[in-house]
Amino acid sequence: MKFTCRQENLETGLSQVYKAVPNKANLPILSNVHLLAKDGRLRLSATNLDTSITTYVGVDIAKEGAITVPAKIFRDLVSNLPEGVITVTLDDHLLHVEVEKNTAKLNTVAAEEYPEIPVMGDDVEVLEMDTEVFADAVKTVVFAAASDETRPIFSGVYISFIDGVLNVVASDGFRLSEKTLTLDTPFTKTFSVVIPAKTLMEVSRLIDTDAPTKIALDDRANLVLFANKDTVVATRILDGNFPDYKRIIPTEHTLEAEVAYEDLLEAVRLADVFAQQVDSSIKVKFDSEEGLISVSSSSPESGEQTSSFQAAVDGDPLEIVLNSKYILDFLSNAGTDKIRFRTQTDLSPCVFNPLGKEGFLHIIMPRQKD
Repeated sequence: MKFTCRQENLETGLSQVYKAVPNKANLPILSNVHLLAKDGRLRLSATNLDTSITTYVGVDIAKEGAITVPAKIFRDLVSNLPEGVITVTLDDHLLHVEVEKNTAKLNTVAAEEYPEIPVMGDDVEVLEMDTEVFADAVKTVVFAAASDETRPIFSGVYISFIDGVLNVVASDGFRLSEKTLTLDTPFTKTFSVVIPAKTLMEVSRLIDTDAPTKIALDDRANLVLFANKDTVVATRILDGNFPDYKRIIPTEHTLEAEVAYEDLLEAVRLADVFAQQVDSSIKVKFDSEEGLISVSSSSPESGEQTSSFQAAVDGDPLEIVLNSKYILDFLSNAGTDKIRFRTQTDLSPCVFNPLGKEGFLHIIMPRQKD
């Protein structure tokens, strides 16, 4: 194997696939990156057996071939080389890397020992969608997924496609985010899968908004594949059934309020100063007669704080205890100037709808009062 390429192109490709290299590999070979020089392109691949990332780099190939090399060493080496044309040669089980007056030799492991890398075949049916729309949908919900894996199904993002409607949902059991998209697409399959939230977030960071994102299912391997330009990410589908989240979404309400984003953000941030010293609980009081919302918190050691602001409130007076962190997470992803809030009682699910951001619904479950 022998090829030449630009240093910056190889560095970019390695940084992309390196995200799939495990920190602690159960199999030593997984600490390597797979290189395949063929048909005028260099394919770079890495996997942790749950997720694999493949991307292509334009190269001039003098001799085709395949090999694996230690991923971290190769990435760090290439990123520290000067810009210019790199010559890479496989000779006697060593990978020689040369640019200007710099030379290096890397130990290798045969490509045949590396796990098979999933690919998106030309004959597979794909759901193609605008990349900005897809990335926004992921950002809108992924923060609500569970950060620990004690309940694995809640550490994932539920994606379903039925009759042209794509639902993207995440929940940790205490809050839920849903983004609904109606797509004009010839895709005919119906599917529902749960994908690890961390992987989906990486996908949204890797994809280029100048090109569409293609989604395909490999039912036999229990994988979902995402393709964008020259990069393909394949990830396992989590086992288990996502809860029937639709049944917790209220269809009726007795209290409704329309609040300014900045007013709510400021009040919750101030309350969080005291709330985070205890258990992040804050009290939100609604007064329809005065058209007022008050947000308060207290800490036995530090004191207390209350903020009030005007809002359009319709319904009987009500006080609810909510998690300040959950509200702040939602607000950081709301992307709107106005928010509609609806609920029934002090223990009913609280529904937040960012006005002007169609298809985005967020639910936070209240806490018991002291």
